[in-house]
Amino acid sequence: YRLILNDSCHSSKLLSRNLEIGPITPALHIKTLILRFNNSNLAIISAVDWFFSNEEFGIILEDDLIIGEDFVEFVVGNRHLLDRDDEILLISGNQFDQYAQLETPRNWTTYPLIWGWATSKKKWEIMKYGIVHSRIPLFRKPFNKVENFWRVGSLRVRSRQIDTWDIPLVYFMLQNRKLCLIPDKNLVSNLGNDRFASHTTLDAFH
Repeated sequence: YRLILNDSCHSSKLLSRNLEIGPITPALHIKTLILRFNNSNLAIISAVDWFFSNEEFGIILEDDLIIGEDFVEFVVGNRHLLDRDDEILLISGNQFDQYAQLETPRNWTTYPLIWGWATSKKKWEIMKYGIVHSRIPLFRKPFNKVENFWRVGSLRVRSRQIDTWDIPLVYFMLQNRKLCLIPDKNLVSNLGNDRFASHTTLDAFH
């Protein structure tokens, strides 16, 4: 199953009419959700909520992603780990460390890498709780630079100073030692780094 998130309602309509459906299943049904607002935080949470009201498990892709041939195979092959391990919240197709000397095809990080990811309805409910409802303290001792960065960022999201959804998720996962399963090589590319992008308008990674 696949959910496509798009920044533009108009583009989403065009995309839903022009999807190239390959020989995945003999009975494939397409459902489309058109949101009348373009708010990264609320729109994405609402869209993923809607998706999991229809499915128990799924792959979430934005429309500007290109997935490698092994991405779906990696997700399907590791779904059993997501189901049985309470610490794993999502499976990602991202591996940004080009120089990593990894000895296994699957690895873990405490950061949710969301350029092509998959999870279950059960795990999404935990993720959504972390994004929307989990407690974020105003101050934390002893001071930790990494913790402070994500905590302050999460407070800014909650106060609507920043329009995003993933910063509180990062903080929640770090604080609760939750994991994101990642491959040993990158399986997804993001092409949405031009003047039409919502956030990333430069072809650079920092």
